[in-house]
Amino acid sequence: MTRNARVAVLTAVILVASALVAPSATAVDPDGNRVVVDHGLRPGPEADHASPSAARASAVAAAKAPKAKKKLKTLVVPVYWSGAGKDSSNATVKKRVKAVMKAADTYYRTVSRGRIGHSTTVLSWQKISRPPVACGISYQMEHIASKASARAKKAGKNPSKFDRVIFYVTQEACGADHWGVAGLGSMPGRYVWLEGTLATNVVIHELGHNLGLGHSSYAECRTKKGKRTVLAAAKYCATHDYGDMTDVMGNNPDAGWFSAPKLARLGWLKGKALAKNTSTRSKTYTLRPLSSSSKKLKAVRVKGTKGRTYWVEYRTRSGLDGRIGRGLEGVQIRLGKPSAFYGDSSVLDMLPGPESDWFDQHTVALGAKASWTSPEGIRFTVRSTGKTAKVTVKRKSAKAKKPSAPTPKVTATDLGAKVSWGYPKDNGSPVLTYQVRVRSSDGTSTDHDVSQLEKPTRTLTVPGLDPTKTYKVSVRARNERGTSSWSKAVSVRPLDLRPSVTFHAPAKGAKVKGTVRVELTPALAKGSASELDTMWVSLVTRDGGYENYLATQGFSAWDGSLRSGRRVIANLAAGDDDGAMSAVIRVELYDSYGRETTIDLPVTLVP
Repeated sequence: MTRNARVAVLTAVILVASALVAPSATAVDPDGNRVVVDHGLRPGPEADHASPSAARASAVAAAKAPKAKKKLKTLVVPVYWSGAGKDSSNATVKKRVKAVMKAADTYYRTVSRGRIGHSTTVLSWQKISRPPVACGISYQMEHIASKASARAKKAGKNPSKFDRVIFYVTQEACGADHWGVAGLGSMPGRYVWLEGTLATNVVIHELGHNLGLGHSSYAECRTKKGKRTVLAAAKYCATHDYGDMTDVMGNNPDAGWFSAPKLARLGWLKGKALAKNTSTRSKTYTLRPLSSSSKKLKAVRVKGTKGRTYWVEYRTRSGLDGRIGRGLEGVQIRLGKPSAFYGDSSVLDMLPGPESDWFDQHTVALGAKASWTSPEGIRFTVRSTGKTAKVTVKRKSAKAKKPSAPTPKVTATDLGAKVSWGYPKDNGSPVLTYQVRVRSSDGTSTDHDVSQLEKPTRTLTVPGLDPTKTYKVSVRARNERGTSSWSKAVSVRPLDLRPSVTFHAPAKGAKVKGTVRVELTPALAKGSASELDTMWVSLVTRDGGYENYLATQGFSAWDGSLRSGRRVIANLAAGDDDGAMSAVIRVELYDSYGRETTIDLPVTLVP
């Protein structure tokens, strides 16, 4: 499916377009139900035929799941024909199928809370006549279903007696007319076609179509000038099929949890687990993670205007959601759509990213203290996150405005400073970027941008500052509505953490003769930003105003002879002399920034 095929323009009231129907939606299965062709679905890593152990499938299958009240009898028929060949032996394909179906069974028992599961029967490879290559994918599907079903009957397994029938076709099945799809599934219905793909997420996805679930998409909203923005500021939005990277009915290769709209559609999210907000009053909800086993509140359905419905849920890296992206963690908001057939929700982007990302999905979630305002003035504010998330829904809020200035805290570091700040009052639109200004006492300044799109953070370490100068640090925030004023400046003077040396032998003032044995430990100061570089250990005497270096040994980090925290032994020849003489054992230690530490240990040379 092309990018253009996924785009639908919104009206002036900024309604997200209704879900797009795939061109393949006209295809039908043997029972007359429509079939969804998943061109853009990304298989999980265990789809590689070189990995028959199916590690990802095993990981999912290992999860704890309740027993199923209803087991859907599932028949898997591996299919090949002349010229296509088999991709493995009968034993191997059965092993692989059973591993993936075990994972799918565990998944459905878990997300349905024991309502359904799958019991699987796997046949050996069944040879059928070659499908009509030139007739298109619909004819090929019908051919495979018809011929493979007949072969299954001969093998003693009548497909009509099963709740689900999965045809596994080798990757080369369609020859020159290769489908180029991950899978196909009846919606609703009981048939699945897999083209060379045995991946847990694909099987779960197609079985979801069998249950009547459409795709979970992503709404990419833009201004009149085409710049990415949030829904309330958008002129139009595009709906990207598979774009929800959290939901397995989107494109989550790790078989993550069904989103709240999907669970509600199946009747698996109801009662105390789902709240409906139609009140004009402000109300705060405590949400458990959607993937938790709790029977308490997990999602809120908020009625908007002009046919809009907002679904609020809390996602964490736990349970079957344990591998979701870091930027997807937090409170997610989905826009419900009225379409009965294809896709019923689109995840909204809270932090619109740069044009370089087609599916801008790094940070679709709201973190703690962040808020978001819908086009009709419904404000969603995340009060806190942790084991639960507290979310306030307030209607008739003012339009979102630019944020307030953050309050920075600045700590001196070695030749630098560490700046941190709390999340400011964003006034209804999440903060996209921060800017940190560092101004020196001589009037020069440098600005540092801190984006929230890849790895949200509110800290910045500024290196390369002069410890002889005092700096003033201030911070400002930007959201979709504008940029805050600069915060009150905080002064800081960088540290100058030079390396140190500890002598172990000889003792201070000791009498030494012949060869002097020196034991010492060079070390970096705690918090130093540098590394040890070189060290010179010398025996030095003074004759009048002149210093005489009687013996010198050098040590370098480059050749491994200088190591931090390790005792270094140097043998220095004192030589012969006619009488006692004052001297020092001198250590000159340099770090990688060129900073020098010199320490003298007084000793007396005796003949």
